[in-house]
Amino acid sequence: MQPTMPHMAPIISGQACIGFLLHTARGVEAYDAAEKSLGIFVDVMAAAVAVEKSVALVCPGCSE
Repeated sequence: MQPTMPHMAPIISGQACIGFLLHTARGVEAYDAAEKSLGIFVDVMAAAVAVEKSVALVCPGCSE
């Protein structure tokens, strides 16, 4: 059995990729769309919220 390589799962909003999630031994690491780490979170939901907030910080008045 060969070990699997970790992969980043994209977070999609509308038709745009707004960030990524990566499962690690310490939790779920969140990345913005530019693949800058937003931190490690205890679960997927907390990491996804961090990605959504990173979009709001970049474009405060934007809405889809």
